[in-house]
Amino acid sequence: MPTDAVAAEMLEILDQHMADLKAGRAVSRAELVARHPHLASQLDACLAGLEFIHENETQTPGEFHRLGDFRIIREVGRGGMGAVYEAEQISLHRIVALKIMRFGSVSDPEAIERFQREAETVAKFHHTNIVPIFAVGVDHGVNYYAMQFIEGPSLAQVLSDRPQSITPHQVAQWGLQASEALSHAHLRGVVHRDVKPSNLLLDAENRLWLTDFGLARKLDNVTLSIAGAIIGTPRYMSPEQATATVKRVDYRSDIFSLGATLYELLTGVPAFRGDTPMAVIHNILTAEPVPVRVLSPTTHRDLETIVMKCLAKEPRDRYESANDLSADLRAWIDGRPIQARRANVVERSGRGRSRGNSLLRSRRGAGEPVPRGERTDGGQREGDLEIVHRDTNCCAVFSGSSVYRDGSRARLACRRKRSTDRHSNCRRRRPGIISR
Repeated sequence: MPTDAVAAEMLEILDQHMADLKAGRAVSRAELVARHPHLASQLDACLAGLEFIHENETQTPGEFHRLGDFRIIREVGRGGMGAVYEAEQISLHRIVALKIMRFGSVSDPEAIERFQREAETVAKFHHTNIVPIFAVGVDHGVNYYAMQFIEGPSLAQVLSDRPQSITPHQVAQWGLQASEALSHAHLRGVVHRDVKPSNLLLDAENRLWLTDFGLARKLDNVTLSIAGAIIGTPRYMSPEQATATVKRVDYRSDIFSLGATLYELLTGVPAFRGDTPMAVIHNILTAEPVPVRVLSPTTHRDLETIVMKCLAKEPRDRYESANDLSADLRAWIDGRPIQARRANVVERSGRGRSRGNSLLRSRRGAGEPVPRGERTDGGQREGDLEIVHRDTNCCAVFSGSSVYRDGSRARLACRRKRSTDRHSNCRRRRPGIISR
């Protein structure tokens, strides 16, 4: 049976078994394995982790389960790969976060590879903003690793519980700490691939910690799919991560994801929204986020520039490195000028030009007139003059209804194609207006 089919059947069996456990009608492990002899070894290997998680769900107050050298205190989080517990390391009398693998190594080789990779990757890091790993092991078929326990909320919880308390200065401080942690990882050839508020934790001293390197990859081995599935959280995913089957993902993808996180912290809303994950991904690929200051007028213009640069569609338009992002955030915090510049009017027009032209071409092709006042570039307007080109044969730069705001730059672009053209049909208009 193909690997994908085996994985799908395994997931269906295990999900049903977990539901039966919760309902109190589950059969014994031996009977479940006997019902599916062709999956006997896979099932036997993964049921230990599944049943361990269930047992800890149903433990009575004062009852503590053990796993190797660790005594389970309480569950603090759960994801697709497993669960995280607050636990005591008995030999050292210290509190740790214990991450438990949900499935065994034989049942889901890809998942166990990610689990082991996370432990191996983070164990090599030594940074004040990356949660360190203390121990890795397997006990009675249950895969686990222990890491420092961070007593405090994630930024996702802060966004949910007290969004009004978040100030731009605080967001910049958190962004600086996160970017420095990412820089440490990037310099060691590791891309996180899942930077988001729930993976950024705050301790009692307001120090930020980057965690969950389960999707991290070495730069020389960055692929996206597990049986063709998209890996990462869509809301914070970079355009190249959403299309990684055709585009290579590098460290600048993490910069985009951090930018999406900072955007949401500043504005209280996601940079890209949609009713379904695929709708969110579509907007990430095709739509520009509303400028930060439109939603949060108190945000300083330079801080908006930093965040919007992180969210550039093309990796080359973002910060060259997380270290460069850190430098600008530190400069803003210190009250110094930042290095990033705001996208000029030609660049902003260019980002939306293809989308606007496609819409206009489709409408004109159908014989539908373009209403007076139609916007063509999909971007934000700032009131400066722009050129509306009415001669479709003038040059390649101005095909159809391409729009440039800066008249001098527009004429320069045309001269590169046809230096003798005086552009008699170019007329200055108000921003975003198409003349009939």
